[in-house]
Amino acid sequence: MEAEYYFDPVKASFIKSAQRKDNAGRLGSKVNFYEKGSNINFEDIDVAILGVEACVNSPGNEGCAKAPDEVRSEFYKLRSFERDLKISDLGNIKGKTAKDKFIALAEACYFLLENSVIPVVIGGSQDYTLALADALSRHKKTWALSIIDHCVDYLNDDGELTSGSFLSKLIEDYKGEINNSYIIGVQKYLYSLEHEKFIIGNGFEILRLGEIKGERIKNVEPRLRDSDILSLDVSSVKKADMPAQAGAMPNGLFSHEICQLAWYAGVSDNLKLFGLFELNPDKDDSHGSGTALSAQILWHFIEGISMRFKDYPYRDIESYSIYIVHIEDFDMDIRFFNNPQNDRWWVEMPDENSKVIVSCSKADYDNALKNELPEKWIFFTKKSGSESGNKEETSTDID
Repeated sequence: MEAEYYFDPVKASFIKSAQRKDNAGRLGSKVNFYEKGSNINFEDIDVAILGVEACVNSPGNEGCAKAPDEVRSEFYKLRSFERDLKISDLGNIKGKTAKDKFIALAEACYFLLENSVIPVVIGGSQDYTLALADALSRHKKTWALSIIDHCVDYLNDDGELTSGSFLSKLIEDYKGEINNSYIIGVQKYLYSLEHEKFIIGNGFEILRLGEIKGERIKNVEPRLRDSDILSLDVSSVKKADMPAQAGAMPNGLFSHEICQLAWYAGVSDNLKLFGLFELNPDKDDSHGSGTALSAQILWHFIEGISMRFKDYPYRDIESYSIYIVHIEDFDMDIRFFNNPQNDRWWVEMPDENSKVIVSCSKADYDNALKNELPEKWIFFTKKSGSESGNKEETSTDID
């Protein structure tokens, strides 16, 4: 890939400031910055930072085009990682139009994936999730998607593609390729019943804000562990904690919760693409709190990458502790697998053709001991239309 056709490098003055001698021990001193005309050895990169300076498809949130460089100014002040991780900042995606940037981002991400590099995309509107999906669909036949957002970005009245409607386009283009899909942190009163039925009918699992607060946030980890892409809209965070957003969300995730979710995503052995979207520095407070929080979200995600366990499917699932639970009401045995080194859990799903193993939480195992079907088991069988068990009993009505 000819980098000069895809990336505008970070300004030399910024690089010089980030790599000052008194910044030793901070991220800026450890990152390799792409400079125009230089050669890039992609085999020597673990994580690539890419900026998207685009806001055309985010009406009312034009300032999100400024996000990449603003986040960089905070990100590179943070502590460097203890474990060896090779990070390169390739700069901002080139393109005269939003379509040009979309194509360039998709091509760049595909190339990086093919070279075992994890792209981390900063800035722009959330419809650029489609570029990440385009890249991954060429890299992998089927994949899983997680979206963290305050609402369901499904459809608008005029049918135009925007950050508030990209999900309908994504389903239309990639329905046959998305294996599992999750929308995390949404607030039920902000989307319609019709949208909910459509999304669930297309295989998405919705985890509402109230379902992941407190200790229950741990139940999100198995979903992120199975995901290939995480698309994060900063408006999923309440305005008090994330002032740099166009909306005014009085409810939402807390700052520490969004960082925890980012860490879960990073430590996932499966996750290959991450995008942080909709950040608007123009709306930030005088202290730059929202921009600083975004930098910390990225930090937690990348720290997670540095601490990956190389669990299943890299390791043989049969090498873990195996627990067989008999569910009396359905007269069936369910096999659970546990890695005692990190207390991660998996469950075996019913499938006519082959054994399917998916991530689950310890709560799923604990519920099975109480003669209750695991939540992940119910979702999988409803999605696949499995004949195992009593589907009428296991289905749940939409509130």
